[in-house]
Amino acid sequence: LVRLYQMAKKIDAQVYHCNEVDSWMVGVVLKILRGRICIFDVHEHYPEEFAEKRIPNWARPIVRFLIASLMRFLSIFTQHIVLAKSSLLKNFTHMPKGTVHLVQNFVPLAFLPELDPNRSNDGPLKIIHLGLFNRYRGWPQLLEALSIARSQDAKLLVLGNINDGSEAEFQNMIEKLHLSDRVVYQAWVPFDEAMQKVKASDVGVVCFQPGFFNHIHALPHKMFDYMGAELAVLAPDIAIEVSDIIRTTNCGFLIDSSDPKSIANAIDQLSENREILRELGRNGRAAVQRRFNWEAEAQTLVNLYQELEAE
Repeated sequence: LVRLYQMAKKIDAQVYHCNEVDSWMVGVVLKILRGRICIFDVHEHYPEEFAEKRIPNWARPIVRFLIASLMRFLSIFTQHIVLAKSSLLKNFTHMPKGTVHLVQNFVPLAFLPELDPNRSNDGPLKIIHLGLFNRYRGWPQLLEALSIARSQDAKLLVLGNINDGSEAEFQNMIEKLHLSDRVVYQAWVPFDEAMQKVKASDVGVVCFQPGFFNHIHALPHKMFDYMGAELAVLAPDIAIEVSDIIRTTNCGFLIDSSDPKSIANAIDQLSENREILRELGRNGRAAVQRRFNWEAEAQTLVNLYQELEAE
C-alpha cells in the first residue's frame, strides 16, 4: 500500500479512480493529504466476498461487519461511487444524491467478432469456459457432466487460469474420467485471440457454485462475450441478474450448477437439437447489439467526468 501510494502521488492526477478496496484506501489518503478527487469503482460485494472465501464460518458475521464499516468510513471521503451491477446499489444508499452511478460492464460493440453467415454448428458440440476457473466456479461439476452426458463427443476448452491451487486435481480428474481427448486447458491469450476461440465455439458456460453471496449476485463479463459471439449460454439458476437476462432474452439454458446431471442434460439438449442451439445464439447476439453493450453504459461514465471537468 505504501508503494502504491508513492506511485499514485508521483502521477499527481486530479482524480484517482480506484477499483479495489486496497487502491480505494490509497485514494482516500490522497484525498485527505493532497485534496484529490477519489472515485471508487465497485464490482463485488466485498464484505461477503472476503468473509466467505477466507474466514471460518463462526467469524464471518464479524468480518462482514468490519469490512462494511470500513467501506462506509472510506465513502465519507469519496466524491463518487461507480457500480458495475445493480445489486450493489443497496450498499451505498447513504451516499448523497447524484454521487452513485450504475455503469454495468457489458461487452463493447466494437469487439463483437464478425460472424460467417454460412458457419455450421454441425459436428461435436464445442463448449468453452472463459476466464478464471476453480472449484467455486464449478470445474468438478462440469467435468463430471461431460463424462455422463449422452453426447460423448462434446468437447470443452478451458481458456484462462485455474487460480485456487487445484490445477493438479483438475488434470487428475480429466485423466480419471477419460476426458483427455475432449478437454483442452489453455492459459491466457491476447484478447483478440481469445475472442476468436469464443467465436469458434457453440456453447459458453458459467458454472458458479451455490453458497456464495457474490455468485448469487454475479454479473460475469464472460456471459456477454458468449452472447456477442452468438453462443448459447449455460448459466446457474441461482444467479439473480444472470437468470433474469437468460430468461428475458432466451439466449440459453439455466442449470443447477451444483448438479452434473443438470449440466449434462443441457449439453445433450443443445447437442441433439442444433436449431435450438442456433436460435439461442442469435437471440443472445441480438440482445447484446440492442441493450447489453458497453456503448449503452459508457455515457454515464463520460457524463460523470464531464461534470468533474466543468467543476
